[in-house]
Amino acid sequence: MQRAVGLMEKQRSAVTDTADVDDALFLLAYYHNCLMTRKAEDNELREALEHTKAVESCIMGTSQPERAENMLVRALAWRAYLYCVTDNTVQADSSYTVWQQHLPVSITVERDICHYLMKRGRYEEVLNIQQRYVDWVREKKGEYTNAMRTSKLSMAEAQAAIGRDAEAYCLLKEAYEISDTLHTRQAIENAQELAAEHHDREQQEQIAAQRLWIAVLAALLGIIAAAALLYRISVVRKGKDKTM
Repeated sequence: MQRAVGLMEKQRSAVTDTADVDDALFLLAYYHNCLMTRKAEDNELREALEHTKAVESCIMGTSQPERAENMLVRALAWRAYLYCVTDNTVQADSSYTVWQQHLPVSITVERDICHYLMKRGRYEEVLNIQQRYVDWVREKKGEYTNAMRTSKLSMAEAQAAIGRDAEAYCLLKEAYEISDTLHTRQAIENAQELAAEHHDREQQEQIAAQRLWIAVLAALLGIIAAAALLYRISVVRKGKDKTM
């Protein structure tokens, strides 16, 4: 992915069409965002922070402000969190202030700020945001999704930090029930996929066997026809010899 980013950064100066430039910049910003997430998960925090800055740099000056706004808000949320983790609380709070200036945003984008809020001990705000996201996911995608599971886990962590152990336990239980359901569903889907592949393979084998039998029968019929023809020729020749 890093090699792809390097190539895109070299080639984007050669693009002249405005729409193509925007697409290239947003794709580049997306790759930087993916790298930022990966680096944060691997605890390579300074590198992750540089990628958040790269996201902002990519989308500046584009002709699609709404699209750029969502990516910028996400980059600011992650930057605030990464500054927290690296003990730069002043810069973290500054990034959060800038993030607030871009509100309101969609709940899917707003949710990213929960990492920062957890680090700053603002657990009630985390619960409010995650609850809104849970309600949105339930309405749009259903009860049993990975998004629902991660939100429940985040809410459980916030409730535990506040000291509400019973609520945290219930949320953890719900999260693991969702996880079990997802695993069961995935296992069923895998089994169905394997069954479909096996059925297709059996059909292909049956077709291949039928073709083989047809070829064998055709060969036998050819041999019989050739033998009959040779016999007929032999009879005719013997008749001529007898006549002579």
